[in-house]
Amino acid sequence: MNARRRFPGRQQGAALLLFLAVAIVGASWLGIGLLGRAAPTGAELEAKTGLALSAAKQALLGYAAQYAARTDHDVPGRMPCPEALTAIGTASEGQANTSCGSGAVIGRLPWRTLGIDQLRDGHGEPLWYALSGGFRASPINLGTPAALPFESGNVVAVIIAPGRGLNTMSDPGTPTAPCAKVNQQVTNRYAAPLSPANFLECGNSSGSYGNPATMNPAWSPWSNDRVIAITAAEWADAIAGGVADRLQRTVAPVLAGWDAREHAAAGKSWGGTWSRAYLPFASTFGDPSTNDYCGNAGVREGLAPVALSSAASCDSRWSATASVLGGLLWTGCTQQATYVSCTFVRLLGSLLPATITATANIGNGFRGTITASDISVSGTTDSFTMALATNGVATATIQVTFNPLPLLSTTEVRIPYVPDARFLTDTSNASYLALRWFQDNHWRRYTYFAVAPGATPGASPTCGAGGTCLTVSGLPGTSDTRLVLVLSGRALATQTQPSGTLANYLEAGNATTGDLSFQSGAITSSFNDRVAACPLQYTSASGTESICN
Repeated sequence: MNARRRFPGRQQGAALLLFLAVAIVGASWLGIGLLGRAAPTGAELEAKTGLALSAAKQALLGYAAQYAARTDHDVPGRMPCPEALTAIGTASEGQANTSCGSGAVIGRLPWRTLGIDQLRDGHGEPLWYALSGGFRASPINLGTPAALPFESGNVVAVIIAPGRGLNTMSDPGTPTAPCAKVNQQVTNRYAAPLSPANFLECGNSSGSYGNPATMNPAWSPWSNDRVIAITAAEWADAIAGGVADRLQRTVAPVLAGWDAREHAAAGKSWGGTWSRAYLPFASTFGDPSTNDYCGNAGVREGLAPVALSSAASCDSRWSATASVLGGLLWTGCTQQATYVSCTFVRLLGSLLPATITATANIGNGFRGTITASDISVSGTTDSFTMALATNGVATATIQVTFNPLPLLSTTEVRIPYVPDARFLTDTSNASYLALRWFQDNHWRRYTYFAVAPGATPGASPTCGAGGTCLTVSGLPGTSDTRLVLVLSGRALATQTQPSGTLANYLEAGNATTGDLSFQSGAITSSFNDRVAACPLQYTSASGTESICN
């Protein structure tokens, strides 16, 4: 008889014993492994919390830096809102709230919006995030106040690791304000809407942020929060490079090439129609928060002359006089809302042409032009010429012949004021859209404007044709520089802003006016000027590239 068939029960029993033996050995090793793994130490939990806080801070600064450089984003420096308190357990969890008001706001860190995994502290709790008001909607710039209270100052934002839920209600001690006894070990701790008080202590749930253990040793028994801040200086340094890149790629080309773009959009311009292309004079440097941003004759360095002609301090209306021959009486020229009106009366005799001379301060800003077809007259415009003087004053000379008039009747000539350049006013203009971020967020307050003598109104010869140009050391291919923009950066240790003193914005090499030279260099603790220039040529992997030629 076959042995396997004679003892089947014995073989099955042996297999079972072998299985049990393996199971026992495995369980023994598992037990030994578990016994060998001690619970994480306090230092290990703190280290994990510190790494999570640091990673969250870098993600938020990276978010601000990325959007500062993106030309499709009109509010460089904008920070994301926290996650909504009602988002837990929904598809919106991890997403920044779409709107979070104008004041300080708190919620969990919007990790999905930041493009990172959810970060948790050493106790497994997701991080919280509070943001200062003013960093979500325009205007946002280097002067936006960091208004979130943090320890002994104000900051842009804080990230908070809440730690494990506390219950100090039965503690016999008495907490020192702003600390209070809390019971965070409640059944609705994770129910929407989340309550900050169920996670944060000692002011962190009510708008006065800090690390309780380091702020006041007496607070440490009542809180296990760990907090890291984003300061105004850290935020400014994160976005400055992106803003400077946009100055070079969008603002400088629009300003330097504005006349050609004006001609393309309107069919007429000072350069294209009258061969009088110019860059306007700078506005004399003064406190950028109160400057009128209207150019001043002969000033080539200061602030950008981007004021509209409607500004009281930037008048570019025509003032006109007339000369007449036999048969006419000139009765005066008066400024109206949109034009200057010159009136004439028919006297005895034949009607001879009249000549009108009109002058306006055009070089104080970026202005369009007019042609003979824009003049309204009951007759014929025989000739129309425009000239632009070195002080920025334009002169229009118009000769008109009137239609036959009854004796003692009055006729009028209307000369419209020159319009502002379209990139300043036309919301559908591509250049306007490219500069919207610059204008709406008042970055002109932190941008120094310099124009070459050979590019100012009436200059002859012009820059690039033998005229005087600017120079920039530290930038490639900056010969024949017509325009320089300098992003001042945040105030350094020795600087105070706002200020009417240029040295509080620019560093050595750039703070001296009149020398026609500028300096670009590595960013350090004592130098944070970033220079944009037109024209600019540089060599990349794809070859020589030109910007704003």
